[in-house]
Amino acid sequence: MKKVRSPWLGQEGYDCIACSPTNPIGLKMEFYVDGEEMIGIWKSKPHYDGWCGVVHGGIQSLMLDEVGAWWVHYFKQSATVTARLEVKFIKSVKSSWPEIKVKATKVKDLRKFVTLHIELLSPEGEVCGSAEGTYYIVPKEESEKDYGFYGCFLEEDCK
Repeated sequence: MKKVRSPWLGQEGYDCIACSPTNPIGLKMEFYVDGEEMIGIWKSKPHYDGWCGVVHGGIQSLMLDEVGAWWVHYFKQSATVTARLEVKFIKSVKSSWPEIKVKATKVKDLRKFVTLHIELLSPEGEVCGSAEGTYYIVPKEESEKDYGFYGCFLEEDCK
């Protein structure tokens, strides 16, 4: 796996609840490329519980959606907007787990949209939740002008 650098790192106003490393109440997810997959890693914290020791379903949905968006950022080199996200909760996700892994893979690639299958995994690799997401691929000029997106690269290429 190779670590992906945030396209917005250092930009004023970058405070994403899911991925900003400086948002004091954010998830601070990290992202990695593994072949054709985008992998998101989250170090769980109990104050994101919905019930004693179980990560809130909204937080799980947020992670599934965010990893899908980062798939588009990296593999399509574009900003994106979620058009549709259908989430399935399969098993409890425990906040006591040292980390939670989410992975996204391409299902269908159209000209302006991409459909992804996204899975939320236990430390043992068991699928605890999944989503099918459709993401709008924002055109290059709009990505730059409206979203401050100028490319998404591996950290090793940014040194």
